Amino acid sequence: LKQKGINPMQNADPRLNVSQQQQQPVPQPQQPAGVQPVSSQSQPVNNIVPANNGLSQVVGNVLPIQNTVPPPGIMSQPPLGGQGVGPPAWLQNELQNLQSQQATLQEQVKQSGVNLGAQHAALMAQQQGRVEEAVRQAQENALQASAQSTGTDLVSFDAVLQPIIDSCTKDSISAGKAWILQHSLTAASNQVIAEHLLK
Repeated sequence: LKQKGINPMQNADPRLNVSQQQQQPVPQPQQPAGVQPVSSQSQPVNNIVPANNGLSQVVGNVLPIQNTVPPPGIMSQPPLGGQGVGPPAWLQNELQNLQSQQATLQEQVKQSGVNLGAQHAALMAQQQGRVEEAVRQAQENALQASAQSTGTDLVSFDAVLQPIIDSCTKDSISAGKAWILQHSLTAASNQVIAEHLLK
């Protein structure tokens, strides 16, 4: 059997054949001449000069190509200071509306200030007139009271004074002077006549 190339143990037991087949090493594929296996190429790929079909040769380390596309979810920054870049139209309209409202309110405030100033001036004038009227009335009441206490008739005195005011003649002046000398009897009556002339 050995001379014929037949293993005497072959086909004796199929299980033995299976175990022998499992123990046989798997033949490795032959590499072409001059080509090293991949595992043996442990050195980094440096200083590779390809033929490049007549084009310019690449000398040096081969750098990996960087991915210039930004990852999803990250937006690129808009250019700063570019011409033609501004706020949207709705924002410009809103800004114009706010500026118009501000100008209107400022004009209203200015007009309100002018109105308040005019009202204050009118109130002060009315107050001054009322004060002067009150003072005049108080003086008149005091003069009437003094005239009654001294017995001085101011109505007749006015009748003598009116011709002097109208024509200022010699006769009217003499008549007025005579009336004053006739009714100036005491210091109190003299005070009443003087206050009535100054009124």
